[in-house]
Amino acid sequence: MAIYKILDILVDNAMLMIDVIDESLESLEDDILAGEIEEEAVQKNIYNARRTLNRISKLFIQETDIINKIYHNLDSKTKKELKYEFGDLKEHAKFLINESKTLLDRTGYLLNMHMGMLSNRMNQAMQRLAAISIIFMPLTFIVGNYGMNFDNMPELHTKHGYFIVTGVNIVVAFFIFIWLKRKKWI
Repeated sequence: MAIYKILDILVDNAMLMIDVIDESLESLEDDILAGEIEEEAVQKNIYNARRTLNRISKLFIQETDIINKIYHNLDSKTKKELKYEFGDLKEHAKFLINESKTLLDRTGYLLNMHMGMLSNRMNQAMQRLAAISIIFMPLTFIVGNYGMNFDNMPELHTKHGYFIVTGVNIVVAFFIFIWLKRKKWI
């Protein structure tokens, strides 16, 4: 029967599309984990996969209804002859619906994974900025004290006072840098 052949071809082609989408999602996952893909490309690929999977799911929900209507409108002799074929079509359509929903969930997981990795990168950048701020905070305090116009600071009237304060600043910055290095902030 020609209608069965057409429906079978549609189902088989959709199964190939599901396989292609599955492989592309695996590739996308590898690229996300390796950090080899741009953020915009990841979001576009995930969006396109989600849109395609939604369309496949909706299409095969409708196709299942069409298969049922066609089968129930056949005469009893043809129903007996094509009973297993139409049963096979229904099973494949259910498989496609379930598989597209599973892959749709996977795209959500990939999007969450991508956003998590972006968040981690942002946190690392903020951590480095905080580390730089920690290094310069005590130096700013020391410089601020010496920026006041007081005459009775001992280093002001010493021959090497400027070099002593500069040396203290360098030592403080060095020890803070070493401490941050041990904490793996830098």
